[in-house]
Amino acid sequence: EDQLDVLYEFDTRMLDQVEEISAALDSLQAVLDSGESDKLAPAVRRYVKTVTDVSATFDKRRDTMIDMG
Repeated sequence: EDQLDVLYEFDTRMLDQVEEISAALDSLQAVLDSGESDKLAPAVRRYVKTVTDVSATFDKRRDTMIDMG
């Protein structure tokens, strides 16, 4: 049961991160639409960091499942 709880925590975190990706993408789109090129780099960095964080969470979940056997 403890193992399922750990996986559930990963799943919950990943669902939260989907919302973070959506928000970062919306922010990036807003910057693109506004034409404010000085805000483009920070918006892209935010999006890339968010996607990288999600990928790391997924990798940790995968590694945890492998360790569980």
